[in-house]
Amino acid sequence: IETAVGVDSTPAMLEIAKERSGGKNEGGGGNEVSFVHVRRDCTMDDFKSAVGGGPFDVVVSAFVFQYLEIDRRVELMKALLSFSPTVLLATWGDRTNVSFLRALQTFGTWKGAGGKGDIRTTKMSDGPESRGSFAMSEKGPFQFMAEKIGTECTFSYETRQLPLAFPNIAALLRFLPFATNDDDCSEMLKLLNHWKQDDSSISIDDETHEIRFQTEVVFCSFSKAE
Repeated sequence: IETAVGVDSTPAMLEIAKERSGGKNEGGGGNEVSFVHVRRDCTMDDFKSAVGGGPFDVVVSAFVFQYLEIDRRVELMKALLSFSPTVLLATWGDRTNVSFLRALQTFGTWKGAGGKGDIRTTKMSDGPESRGSFAMSEKGPFQFMAEKIGTECTFSYETRQLPLAFPNIAALLRFLPFATNDDDCSEMLKLLNHWKQDDSSISIDDETHEIRFQTEVVFCSFSKAE
């Protein structure tokens, strides 16, 4: 790979990506990775301009599309295919089979309500990724996107069960967009210990509190005809 561009709407995620790639600077060129921040509500023209317009050999989108409204998904996929012949997607599967995500959303609901009451009885709030045709745990939403894009678009689809591990509760809570403390870690541990009684996908080490989730992930490849 001569050049790669990383894009995210969250500056903190870009910082993590920079660290993992060896600390390349944003906007760098040549044989390296560069990083670009874009707003979630950016236009497709702004998006193309931010990433340099392409063309690219391939575009990889990790865990983004399930949070977008349907029309926005189609708009973004059309834009990505305009400067790359192939787009690879990874999204979370059925939320009932993605326990770590369900735990974070439940904790966020509990925390957003002031952290009152027993977290084990908290019902998580629904987002676009959990509502009917928005959910990307089945083939239908991907088929819909391909049909909206046109006959020149083809796609493949598969679901896999993959292990996801966190060294401790604090590492899991770093996925949240707000600061947490030791009390929050205790509450999350309480929630997960309660769930694991009936959920075999959750494993917790009693001494280190290392957490393992068996997680459903959907992989999809979109291509356009040459």
